[in-house]
Amino acid sequence: MRKAISFFTVLLLAVTFAGCQPNTENISELGSYTNSKPLDNMTVDILDTYTETENVTQKGIGEGKTYRRGDGAISVTFQPVGDTYATVEDYAAYAKEQYQAFADELSQWREFYVDTKNYKCKVNSFIYLIKSGSQSVEMFTYAGYILSRGTVFIVTCTAPPESVSEFLPEFEFTMKSIQII
Repeated sequence: MRKAISFFTVLLLAVTFAGCQPNTENISELGSYTNSKPLDNMTVDILDTYTETENVTQKGIGEGKTYRRGDGAISVTFQPVGDTYATVEDYAAYAKEQYQAFADELSQWREFYVDTKNYKCKVNSFIYLIKSGSQSVEMFTYAGYILSRGTVFIVTCTAPPESVSEFLPEFEFTMKSIQII
């Protein structure tokens, strides 16, 4: 039972939390996009091929939105942290600990920075595996974090590992489009 609860918790984290250096110069090849304002003080561009599917509310994290296209998802949320984390690197390390606590395996872990419209975004990129009985879920995660004014802004992009090449350009575009206002 505990493993099943952990399984669903990690799936929720994958959708709410979220690797290559982005190249968005050829965005016209990806399609049109909508500049959405999912949060009062953050904007992010989401390709029109994604549909807003749900509002995200998680204890301690706050509210946000999730957008989906096929097996891919982009979630935008925030977590008020006050002065709990001195740097965005501290928060990214905390997020990694959360994934390690719930996933059976983490692989292909990468950490790097992406220049957004007005901040450097710390990105954790990895694949996690969760096993529950005879079932397992493996997911590629591209999670970006920005710490500003006591709040961590989180953009998490997820897709099955076998679909990464299809979704990664879109995830990179979205990450680079983040603007804190």
